[in-house]
Amino acid sequence: MVDFRKMEKKTTFAYLLIAAVFLIFFYGYFYSDILITTSHGINFWDVIFSGKVLDFHALCCSDVENAAYSITTIYAGYDFPIYILFGIWNFPLWVIRKLTGINIWECVPAMMWAKSIILFFAVLTLRGLNKVCDTIGIQERKTLVAMIFFSSSFVSSCAIVNSQYDIITAYFMIEALNCFLNRRRRGFILYIAIATLIKPFALFLFVPLILYAEKNLIKIGICSLGVLAPYFGVRLVIRNTTQLGTYDNVLTLFKNKVHIGSADIPIFILISFVLWAFCYMYKEPTEKVSFYKNSVIISYLAFAIFFMFCSSSPYWCIMLLPFQCLLIGINKKHALLNVVLETVGSICLIGYYMIEIPWCFDVRLLRTSFFAVLFGLRLDTTDNVLDIIHNMSEGLYDMRDRGSSMLFGIFFVSNLVFIWLNLVEHKHTAFEDEPVPQWLLFIRLLISLGVCLVPMAAYIL
Repeated sequence: MVDFRKMEKKTTFAYLLIAAVFLIFFYGYFYSDILITTSHGINFWDVIFSGKVLDFHALCCSDVENAAYSITTIYAGYDFPIYILFGIWNFPLWVIRKLTGINIWECVPAMMWAKSIILFFAVLTLRGLNKVCDTIGIQERKTLVAMIFFSSSFVSSCAIVNSQYDIITAYFMIEALNCFLNRRRRGFILYIAIATLIKPFALFLFVPLILYAEKNLIKIGICSLGVLAPYFGVRLVIRNTTQLGTYDNVLTLFKNKVHIGSADIPIFILISFVLWAFCYMYKEPTEKVSFYKNSVIISYLAFAIFFMFCSSSPYWCIMLLPFQCLLIGINKKHALLNVVLETVGSICLIGYYMIEIPWCFDVRLLRTSFFAVLFGLRLDTTDNVLDIIHNMSEGLYDMRDRGSSMLFGIFFVSNLVFIWLNLVEHKHTAFEDEPVPQWLLFIRLLISLGVCLVPMAAYIL
């Protein structure tokens, strides 16, 4: 376990140096999504002051114009509440643009400020994880949980490279879990409702936990109403008719199906129903330790099932990570094996995304940042790593489908073993009660750094 207070100065310096490198990459990549949502956050105030809030989604359009992107026809696609956050955070940019008329999209400090919202909520998520660790009584392993979280390839991909906001949903879900563990039902409902207003993924967490804690169907219905009423209320008042706001777009996630009778049923739905049934069947244990562990396992399973059986995106996997980190902290006996499984699983899933969705790791991520200011746009370089592989070896490039299937398969098996290791009591397993060595944490950081270097490779070569 890592304790910074007991580290040698050289080790502490190494960690600080690595953190500085990651920070450079954090502000060195700007994926198109963050430019679009920042644009919506700035234009949010124009719509508000026009008095036409109810037509927000029809009026708030992107206006991104810089050397790398020209995105001027995309309307606000998420539900309205998340744009309140974007608007508040980007209010200074709206004021600056109104006063000076500068092109925000070619102003590096402005872009750095826009992306800092992700860093802000990453720190809040860490704070939330620390609170959960205090609640479940693993204060001495808080540092380990934090290190596992920040050294994961999921953080490098989602927050640093892809500049995604799903860390916001992760934060509110962690706060909801902490309220649940402390049996503060109203706080649990409130945080789940807020997370659902941002993105409805929080419902994956809400359903099994409320079924585990409450057996009275009327009370379950009241709690569900407390979560869903704000969500549907906002959608009814401020209608979202964009592609992202349609249910047909949501249904494309559940592409893995099994044929039963005359219907094709998503595997995710079937397995989730099994999880929900078990949660409702079993009573809460009287021992707090068992209650804490079961609640975290349920939280992890809810999202692991989604990523194992649904068509997912590299943006979302950061929502799985906090619950996996907490399980690693709880299960001290198998901490080392759990860290190895998370390391292997996360990098394989990111590798799968790099092959299947290469534009998420495209060279254009650098062309809005200080890298382009210092070294130029480099428009003659390859687009992404797949193009580099194609130029090196067409045979290897033609094997990309097999490669992506193998990588996803390893992720699947890693999570399956992780579930087995933490769901069932084991005896005589390898590396029992072994501490997580510092060299393993350094390896994780180097792997995450490798993820950060993927767009840079296309920029250089």
